[in-house]
Amino acid sequence: MQEDLRINSNINMNFNHRRVLLLIVSLSAFAVLSLSSIYILHQTQYALVLQLGKPIKVIKAPGLCVKLPFIQNVIFFDNRIQNITFSSNDANEFVTAEQKTMKADAYCKYRIVEPLRFYESVNNEYVFRERLLAVIESSLRKIIGSVSFNDVLRENRKVVIENVLLNVKTQMRAFGIEVIDVRLVSVQLPEKALKAVYERMKTDREKEAVEIRSQGAAQAKLVRTTAEKDCALIIAEAERRAQEIMGEGDAEAAKIVASAAAVDKDFYVFYKRIEGYKKALSDKTYFLLSNEMGFLDTFFKGVKSE
Repeated sequence: MQEDLRINSNINMNFNHRRVLLLIVSLSAFAVLSLSSIYILHQTQYALVLQLGKPIKVIKAPGLCVKLPFIQNVIFFDNRIQNITFSSNDANEFVTAEQKTMKADAYCKYRIVEPLRFYESVNNEYVFRERLLAVIESSLRKIIGSVSFNDVLRENRKVVIENVLLNVKTQMRAFGIEVIDVRLVSVQLPEKALKAVYERMKTDREKEAVEIRSQGAAQAKLVRTTAEKDCALIIAEAERRAQEIMGEGDAEAAKIVASAAAVDKDFYVFYKRIEGYKKALSDKTYFLLSNEMGFLDTFFKGVKSE
């Protein structure tokens, strides 16, 4: 009897162990199925559900989502604005309408708006970024090639950027991408062209300096000629005026002398003799004269009134 009870007890224990093991296995399987069928979609992401490798739906609303385990998988795409920078080098220089070369660096802002189209066209973001850089380069080459160097630098820079943006935006729609902005970061000459530009600038400045010096010399000559002409006119006018004044003075002096002669004849004779001596007997004049000559009467005999 006791032996039968022991056997029944062992059977019950084995049965209970099996039940516990089965429960553990069931819970584990449920947990695995739950983990493989439930996922969380963040608000910064889109989800693309694939069933046996084929896309079946796009989920954009964030939250807790469910998928069929094992036969469905989910690919996540970032829905935030992304940046990409394009840098040109000597191998991909741009040529303007007047055949001038330049290097241009740009950046682009974009975001994924159609995950299904994005997945079907490029499959992954690495491939897409390579395609986007190629589109940016081709758009820059097309737009810059239709305008002048000055248009890119300053005069129509805004129009150039708008045309590049429109071109990139149009091509990226096929990839499910919204291009928000494209901007030129820097525009510069290639290294091989810098030296030629510096030499041309130096030559232009030297030519300009020669022209300025030539203009300055011509102006200086004109100023000197005008000054000399004005000086000659002023001197001539001064000499003319001096002659007039001297003539007026001489006339006035003659008038005074004539008046004096009328008043005192001896004084007039004396004055005229003195004037004659002043003119005839200068420091550099030598005469051998006799004291009997009438010209010297004033020295030897004085003035006698008649």
